[in-house]
Amino acid sequence: MLGKQGIINPQVIEPEQFLKTLDQITRQNFMTNHIEPSVQNFQLILDLSKLKVWIRDNKLIYTITVPLLENNEWKITKIYPIPSKQNSVFIAPVIETDLILTDSEQYTFVDSHYLNKYCKRTAIIHICKRTQPSHNRINSPECRSELITNRQTVKTCPTAVFKLEELTFVPLQTENHYIIIPAKNVQIDVLCKTHKILEIRQPSLITSKTGCIITYDHNIMKIGGSHKNISYEIKFKNSIYSFEETDVPILEKILETAPKVTHNFNQYKANLDTLQTQISTLQFERRINSLKEYGISTLQILGIIALGLGTIYVMYKCKLFECLRRSFPKNVRIKILCPTARVSRIDQTSTVPRTVTFQNITEDEDEGIIQLRSPTRLTL
Repeated sequence: MLGKQGIINPQVIEPEQFLKTLDQITRQNFMTNHIEPSVQNFQLILDLSKLKVWIRDNKLIYTITVPLLENNEWKITKIYPIPSKQNSVFIAPVIETDLILTDSEQYTFVDSHYLNKYCKRTAIIHICKRTQPSHNRINSPECRSELITNRQTVKTCPTAVFKLEELTFVPLQTENHYIIIPAKNVQIDVLCKTHKILEIRQPSLITSKTGCIITYDHNIMKIGGSHKNISYEIKFKNSIYSFEETDVPILEKILETAPKVTHNFNQYKANLDTLQTQISTLQFERRINSLKEYGISTLQILGIIALGLGTIYVMYKCKLFECLRRSFPKNVRIKILCPTARVSRIDQTSTVPRTVTFQNITEDEDEGIIQLRSPTRLTL
């Protein structure tokens, strides 16, 4: 902005002369990684350069320090942690800064403030001032390096543990791009140019080239159209947590519920050790209550047994059993009566009729009634 603001008068430093001198210096020193000294880049070079002005012998002297570019180019990567579901509990890694400058071997942590303050944007690239050290992306045991590398297990990341109700939308850096996270399988009504019903079963990326209205349950959300072609790389990671599935019912009582729209889940950061301590405390209280209930039940049973034994002892002392014994006869006779049956002899010479008369049976298909016709004779 120096030229536009009049700090460098074109009559003092002409753009063509400045660019020509800069080109000569870079060529003489074999500087290959530099901004091309062209008229189109003049303002960019001034924006990136440092200006020092002083007066000597009544003359105004300008010193312009033009930075050189590093050999490697960096790619800006923004990380969106997607929570995994364990029954009704959601777990997501927590990262302090979600922007990373990466190349094939190194990475540097940055944030949106860094991009706005220390980077100049051209039509195709950002040119940034180095203010942060770089780290080896392979050997550095750090949360963000685990997320961007091909490691399958995340060990060093802090963890967010929370609950969801129905759906939660995570707005992405690109406008009108969202990650939609369902608490369970849910159907959403989408009205764009056409009407569709989508079933969301797992975290999904949702975007549209035209404006759409999303309706689910009694909620309505409108998203605008986006014509930017953005590519997303999805990495699946295994997280390590210290609680078991049997602890989930307890977690459901102490965890917070995420809102309908959230940019990240950092506010639900939970130390799993502390969380496990809370679970252990609740489990201990449950055991104590169970033991109390068991002890009360046992005492009640023992009390009933003691009362019964005491009653029997009192009856024995009062000779009540002897009175009961005397009231019954000493000998009891039971007479059993056996019924008798008479069997008559059947004369083997008796004849049995060898013919039986049947009726001719036909079925009326219309009425569904079985009718009888003329008799017929069947010889046995």
